[in-house]
This record gives sequence, structure tokens and C-alpha cells, in this order.
Amino acid sequence: MKTKILNALKTEYVKLGLGDKAFDGVATFLEKTITKEEEIDGVIKSEDTKNLLKAFQGESDALRNRNAQLQKDFDDYKLAHPEEGGGGGGDNPEIAQLKADLQKQKDDFEKLKTDYADQLKQGKYNALRDAVKGKATELKVSNIPIWNDVVAGVAVDDNTTAETLLDSVKSAYETKLKAYIGDGAAPYRGDGTPKPAEVSAEDKAAKAKEDAQRVRNS
Repeated sequence: MKTKILNALKTEYVKLGLGDKAFDGVATFLEKTITKEEEIDGVIKSEDTKNLLKAFQGESDALRNRNAQLQKDFDDYKLAHPEEGGGGGGDNPEIAQLKADLQKQKDDFEKLKTDYADQLKQGKYNALRDAVKGKATELKVSNIPIWNDVVAGVAVDDNTTAETLLDSVKSAYETKLKAYIGDGAAPYRGDGTPKPAEVSAEDKAAKAKEDAQRVRNS
């Protein structure tokens, strides 16, 4: 799977001029989020992936240029100070600062990769939530506000798929609707109309008291 993802990335974004290591890193991450081969093309061409790689390209180029300049400064210093044995530097504060700056650039680059991987992961999570939220009409959900609230609150991780998320949301939604309305609550409407199930003022007040009590006990 990773090889197919990697090849698709290189083909789609060949003009970005990113190196093999950058593509490999993104492919390694996407491999954990793509569960079916037919999903590859859609994920690769998504705005999240496109924007991620473009931003990564810009930041990567900037860091690489700064790193190259620092390395040049370091090399020039060594040439100008042969008495220091090729640039060992000893306690010289100038060369010590150059070395510190070089290391910081390397650390910044690694953090950049981590940050963009996190952004890509969050984009995948948001796409899963949006897909399940959109199932409300198909399932004839009777109370869309509660459905959307549950979708936003159910935990999502790297192992979550659209199918497992939908199952979790349906279970949580049915439980929450019952808690608000009672045993007679109909979570899905047979006639397909979008009118939500009503929550009485008494039920709302009772639920608010329960929630307040849970907060006080926590």
C-alpha cells in the first residue's frame, strides 16, 4: 500500500520539487489513514494533502536555504581560522553560536515535519466526521442537532474508519436522544421528513439538573 501511495504522491506533485525523504514521510503517514486502495486517489488529490505539501515545500525551502547559509558561514569561518585546527572552535563564542544555529535549524525542520503530519492527521479526522455527519439525511435522523453534537464529541483516532465511526455515533446518538426524550424517542423517522424530534421543556430542565449534578460530583 505504501509504495502505491508514494508513487501517487510523486506523480501528482512532481512539480513541487520535494525530495524523496519528504514524499516518503508523507506516504508513511497516509499509509496509516488509508484503509482501501480505492481511497488513495481521493486522499492524494484532496485539498488537505495539497495544501500540506505546498506549505511543507515553502517552509522546507526556507529552512534549507537558512541552513545552507549557516553552513557556508561555518565553512568560511574554518577557512579564515586555520589556527583552530580546522574549526574545532574550542571555547570561541562565534563558532559556538554558528554550531548552535545549525543545530536549531535541524531541530526546527524536524518539528516542521511533525507539525504538518499532525495537520494532515486532523484533516483526515475532520473528513471522517463530515462524512458521518452527512449520513443524517440518508438515515432519516429525527434530531439532527443532537446527531451533529454526537458526531463532534465521539473520539476519533488513527484506527477509526468511516464505518466504525458511524457505528459509534449511532449508538451514542440513540442513547443521548433517549436520555433527553425518554424511552419513546424515535431516533430515525420512517417518512424521511427532516423535522426533528421535540424535546419538552420538562425533559430539558431535568437533563440540565442531571448535567449540573454530574459537574458538581466530578
